[in-house]
Amino acid sequence: FPVTIVSTITKIENRLSLAFSSSSWLHKILLICIFISTLSAFPRYDYVYEFQNLHKNSHGAWGVLCLRATNLMDMSLIEAGDSHTRKLTFRLILPILLKLFHQNVWLIVIFQGLLGSFMMYLIAKIVYQLTLNKLTTFYFTLATSSIYFGISAFWELGGFGDSIAYAMLIVA
Repeated sequence: FPVTIVSTITKIENRLSLAFSSSSWLHKILLICIFISTLSAFPRYDYVYEFQNLHKNSHGAWGVLCLRATNLMDMSLIEAGDSHTRKLTFRLILPILLKLFHQNVWLIVIFQGLLGSFMMYLIAKIVYQLTLNKLTTFYFTLATSSIYFGISAFWELGGFGDSIAYAMLIVA
């Protein structure tokens, strides 16, 4: 690599090492990574708003989930739709959450965001326990927060629940 690139990377790593030298280094890593996840996600909040306020009996994913939440064990409630909608028939976590949150989709969105933040925290803790290196922890958590796995909690507002499944994988 040219000398300028190496010196620039060295300066950045020195500044990051200085920033992560305090006792709140993990909080700083999480704030940076969650900020980047939400910034790169650009979710369509209008999609949730339209469903919640205008057409609750929609045939989209939220409509299927709300229908499913009315009777969790009745598989015949779901009509044949596209491939993804039929797969929602077998997902129970979102209908259960919708039932607990009284079919308030905004609470599910907030729950997903909190779960995504917790997922980033767990990833950072696991990586630090394995490497004992704060910079490696930062780079790995940053990389994770930049792919769909990390962004899904802040981006996926269509009612598919991918972030909940990812968080359960990390917890397991």
